[in-house]
Amino acid sequence: MVRPRTRPKSEDLSPAGKRSLASANKTAHMDQVKRHFEILGQPNPFAREHGMVRRSIASGGNATAPSYTGIRDMFDGGGPGRSGSRFFMRDTSAMDTTPDGYISEAEAIAFQNKDENAYNKAVGGIGSISNFSGARPRGSYAQERSLGPAGTNIGTSGIANYFAGGGSFGALFGGGKPNTMQRAQPQMDANQRFTYENLRRFMTPEQAKEFLGNNYSSSSMYGGSDVPSYNMGGIMQLANFGRSV
Repeated sequence: MVRPRTRPKSEDLSPAGKRSLASANKTAHMDQVKRHFEILGQPNPFAREHGMVRRSIASGGNATAPSYTGIRDMFDGGGPGRSGSRFFMRDTSAMDTTPDGYISEAEAIAFQNKDENAYNKAVGGIGSISNFSGARPRGSYAQERSLGPAGTNIGTSGIANYFAGGGSFGALFGGGKPNTMQRAQPQMDANQRFTYENLRRFMTPEQAKEFLGNNYSSSSMYGGSDVPSYNMGGIMQLANFGRSV
């Protein structure tokens, strides 16, 4: 008598086996969805997102880790399912200490200082190239400003800063002052915290309070006002120069 073959149980597998089973299950599900829409004679609305997941699995990514939720998620930094001040290609849940779904500049720096290897793994190969270009993820300027004293005046650097500043034309006629594409707050020095004291260097008390809004409070609770300068950004963002970040 031939006994029916049984599928291995997840709890009986090694960590590597569990990842392999999760990848197989996720791939099978995507194949079923694809066949469903083929039978209906309709385009698969999830084809692009499924393609991202398949590439992640093929490159050795963890199938149980968060996946990109769409095209915007690939350009807003922070890794799959999150946004951030820098570009990451892997799960960044360990960095999100708030947690609010946004990896701030302060959170990224703190995690990098705590565990350099884990940080580099989260950045990934493409992420490191993206950050080296010197641009910033879409929406990151507004996100940092909204954090108030916990936010950082991030900006572009390197080749991204050159193009964001208008190239050679901007260098000749821009007067050397940063614009709104080069700094989250052009009037403030780069990499400073948005504390009331720092804002008061170029704002009236009323303007500083209005800028901080609900975040207005003593900056002492956030410690120092400055953070180290980093050359971060995104090669994927180069096509978006000239648009508001």
